[in-house]
Amino acid sequence: MAILCSNFRGSAPFFTIVTVVAIFLLSGCASFSKSSKSSKDNQGEFAAYDKFEKTNRASFRLSEDVDKWVFRPISKGYSTVVPNSVQRGVTNFFNNVRDIDSSLNGFLQGDIKSGGGDLGRVVINSTLGVVGLFEIAASFGLESAEEDFGQTLARWGYTESTYLYLPVLGPSTVRDLPGQIWQRVLSANLIFGSFATTAKITDGVSSRANVLGQTDARDDIALDPYAFTRNAYYQSRKNQIFNGAPPEEDFFDLLDELFDDEAHASTERSNDDPHIEWAVDQKAPSIKAVN
Repeated sequence: MAILCSNFRGSAPFFTIVTVVAIFLLSGCASFSKSSKSSKDNQGEFAAYDKFEKTNRASFRLSEDVDKWVFRPISKGYSTVVPNSVQRGVTNFFNNVRDIDSSLNGFLQGDIKSGGGDLGRVVINSTLGVVGLFEIAASFGLESAEEDFGQTLARWGYTESTYLYLPVLGPSTVRDLPGQIWQRVLSANLIFGSFATTAKITDGVSSRANVLGQTDARDDIALDPYAFTRNAYYQSRKNQIFNGAPPEEDFFDLLDELFDDEAHASTERSNDDPHIEWAVDQKAPSIKAVN
């Protein structure tokens, strides 16, 4: 789903501090990269690899506009009008449906415990939880593994993958795309039949409403919302692939990459505005306008 963006305006040091803190809060870990090549050098096979950046950025801008005028207002209305208990029920229902796919991928990865646990969740929540409207399985110690086919392919060795920003649908990679098509289109039609379209719209509105706070926080601090979204996506996927325990990265390397991203974002802005030339001090990272 597309997400609304706005640029943070302030001093570079303040932006650096706020961004580092926000990334840790929003995605559990931080990693920034100036380009796909430098990212691959610094982070290896799970780095952000954005060979179609120009096209992806155009798709991102289009998606943000659609989100601004369509999805975000609808989702805010949903959050305001629909009682919290009903919102939780809707979220639980679609999470229960996704647990079916998670269970299958757990087995495909050879993880019997994960696959069996998610299968048990589906059985318990579909019966005691009234077709998934109530989260009951967690009280039995069964938490969702949240597996998908993209993670399965990564476990099978497909780790480095090109970034894609899908119009309206949001961030993905070549590796993750088949699983997303399955989840969003094929499985919905198989499970919901003639109600598939209604189910997908309801799930989309609910999912967008659930991340309103996160996207608002991003809008407040992101110098380059596109790069922020891309890197947060890669970090989130890496965290999921390693089941919440990805290899640790050097904190000071992360800061160096962050400063590189600031320089890259300033170049993008100078290209957008021919009247401003941006100068970047590489020794003491800061950005200033030059007349």
